[in-house]
Parts: sequence; structure tokens; C-alpha cells
Amino acid sequence: MRVLLVRHHDIGNINTRLPESVNKVQGIYPPLGLLYIASSLRIAGYEVKFIDSQALNLTTQELKREIKKFDPNVIATMAMTSTLKGALEVCKLAKEVSKEIKTVIGGPHMYIFPKETVSYDFVDFGVSGEGEFRIIELLEFLKGKKKIQHIDGLTYKKGKKIHHIPVKRYIKDINLIPFPSRDIIQINKYYSIISLHPFTTMITSRGCPFNCSYCFKSPIDRYIRFRSKENTIAEIEQCLNNFKLKEIWFYDDTFTLNRKHVEGICNEIIARNIKFKWEAPTRVDTIDFKLLKLMKKAGCLRLRLGIESGNSRILKLMKKGINKRQIEKAIKMCKKVGIETFCFFMLGYPTETEKEMKKTIDFAIKLNPDWAMFSITTPYPETELYKFAGELGLVDSDYWRSFTLNKANERMPYCAENVEHYTKIAYRKFYFRPRFIINLLLNTKDISQFKKYFDGFLALTKFKIIPV
Repeated sequence: MRVLLVRHHDIGNINTRLPESVNKVQGIYPPLGLLYIASSLRIAGYEVKFIDSQALNLTTQELKREIKKFDPNVIATMAMTSTLKGALEVCKLAKEVSKEIKTVIGGPHMYIFPKETVSYDFVDFGVSGEGEFRIIELLEFLKGKKKIQHIDGLTYKKGKKIHHIPVKRYIKDINLIPFPSRDIIQINKYYSIISLHPFTTMITSRGCPFNCSYCFKSPIDRYIRFRSKENTIAEIEQCLNNFKLKEIWFYDDTFTLNRKHVEGICNEIIARNIKFKWEAPTRVDTIDFKLLKLMKKAGCLRLRLGIESGNSRILKLMKKGINKRQIEKAIKMCKKVGIETFCFFMLGYPTETEKEMKKTIDFAIKLNPDWAMFSITTPYPETELYKFAGELGLVDSDYWRSFTLNKANERMPYCAENVEHYTKIAYRKFYFRPRFIINLLLNTKDISQFKKYFDGFLALTKFKIIPV
């Protein structure tokens, strides 16, 4: 049985939190979730091919030709809310090639709207929850070796009725998951505007215990699981030895959630004298000076920090669980140790005033991180933020269901006045400072890096929000 995995363009992503021009130049990152699925399929004995329309810059018709060429029995793709339309197009193209191809969609959006997503004629199955073992069980069903009602997290059709089996199981020991199949992608096609090249993404844990109001979490996300240091180091060495990667981005929800976990990995990197640069996402309240020194010694180049706002009132509404004093202390510690900081900010939170948006911009400049991203607040489905915005009458309580069913094709209304204007001001005030430009030029090491930065500056001058 041949299985084709596809990541297509994020068609119809009108609700992106980023300006269109910035979104285009930030980079293309390896599709970690699908590469994990590929490994599980290959170990189970299936013939697997992966096509990434984004990395290969394929048009819809070129993708269709690639589907015909491989002639798969099954096509699987993944969808976040923002990439749903692209995932649906993959399934539609598959059925245009052959009605016999079985189509499967997984990913976070499927967890929220399983029946709605599978309601399309060209979508056969939906997989909710961790897909590494569920995709194997689905293929066993297709081969007549497993009963469909025994596959939890599966959404399927029987006649004209759509059935959904709730998610009950999760992977307790994530050390048992095979490493992502990075050999089936063209690794050099993936890049970030700020990373060394080539680079990849990787996780050392799954799950998040925090309750930020703008973030969707499935029940499985509440189960915090860590990989062993031995398992983590083995994948790091595979990346460096087999693919000659120069930088690794850890994609955990909060890399420094468990201090012993981080210390174990860092000490092992140091003990084995493994030389590479890496970055990780974390929170300002889960780091201290001693831990940062160890991380720096182990090769940490950069930390990504969700600051979100420069207003105490908004931070409380967001349920971030942090304050401005902690934020300022964390940035100062990173600077002292020599770790770059990439800070994320949100503008236009429900009830946020123009004065408060200005305050966040001023706070970002005062912090002076190495990098900053300003995004427009978007209430995604099944979040407290979405419920809050609905209660205030700012958004339609059924918007995302209608979006999934292709009945709502306009951007969700913004939650604050003039937020596009202040987002534009934020980027220009932060990145067009002489201090920032001079520092960037002094630290630019080669012509390729200079070109990426130049493209970034051009994107800011062409600042444009995705049109409605």
C-alpha cells in the first residue's frame, strides 16, 4: 500500500495573525508532525512519499501531477485552523486524480470540528489526537485487519451519516516514537530568516500545563511527557551527522518546563562535546541565571519568549501568569549571558485601547530584544479568548464552524479599533531604529544572511495585512 503525505499552501488563510508581507519572508519550517507520521508508516512496512508544496513552491496543478505520478492508495494531510483550506484542496485534488484514493486529514482543527471537516465529499477520514499509531490502525482497517469502531479519534462516514469516535488514548512514553523521517524531504529547502542554514525543528517533550486564554488545548495536551536525555541526544546526533545541520529549533511548548530535563540534555551535550547552535521557546518565569548559563554553554543561541503585552491589565485577561517585572528580569538575564531573545507581542486584545497598544509598542522598544514579532489578536476556536470576544459581541459565536463548512469566507472582525495601524507602527518603530539597524549590520556574517535581512526590511516597507 502506497501512502502519500502532503503539506499544501495555506490557501484562504485570511485569519493569519501576521501581516502578509512578513508572513511570506519569515521562512518555511520542516513539517515535523507529518515527518513523525512518515516514520511510523515506514516502520509498519508502507511505501511512503512526502510532497511539500510550500518548500518546493508547487502550484496546484503541479501537485496534481505529482499525485498522479506516485499513484497512492491513501493521501494524508494535516490542518491547523489557519491551513484548513489547503488541506481540503489536497483531498479534492486526490479525488480528481482517482475516486479510489482514500483521503485523510489530521491535526488540531480536526480535534475541534471533526464531523464538519469530514462532511466534504472528498474527505474520507479524520484523525484526531496523536496520529502516529492511529494512522497505522486506519490502514489496518482499510486492509480488512481491524474493526473501525476500535480506532479512537477516528471520524468516518457510513452511508450518509458521519461518525466520530472520541479520543481516549495518548502516547505515554514518547521515547517509543521513531525519529521524524527527515530523509524524505529536501532539507536545504527549509529556512528561517534568522536561522543558520540548514536547520530543522525537533521536540523534547509534549504537553503544556498553562492556561493562556488565546491558546487551544486538547485533553491530550494536558498530559506532560518528556523524552529521556539519551533519546533526545540520539536524535540530535542523527541530525548533525546525517544532515549536516547547523541549527536546531526545539519546538516544545515550554522547553524549560522541567529543570532537570533541561539540565540533563545540556550536560549531555557538553559532556559529549557536541557542537551546534539551538533555540527554544520558553516562559520568563521558568528560567534563571544559572540555568541560562548552562544552556548557553550547551550551544543555546536564542530563546523565544511569549511576552504578548506591555499592560498588566491585558496580561491578566490573557491569563499569562507573568508580570512586567519578571519579563524585564528575564530579558536582562539573557542579555547578560549572551543568549539572543525573540519576543512575541499581540495587539488588539478584546477591550484593549489604543493607549494600551501604544504602551505595548513602547514596552517592546524598552526591552530591546534581538527580534520581535507583533501579531493581531485572533480568537481561535475552543479558546477562552473566543468565548470572551463572543460575549462582548465582537465575533459570531458560530464563525469557525461556518468557516470550516466554507460558509464564512471573510476575515473574522478585529477585536480592537485601528489595530492594523498600530501593528504597522509597531514593526516600523522597532525595526527601523538606527540602534537596531547598526547592531544588525555589525553582526551580519555573510552575504546570504545580509540578503535575508534585506528581504525582511523590504517586507516591512510593503507592510500589508491579508486582504478580506
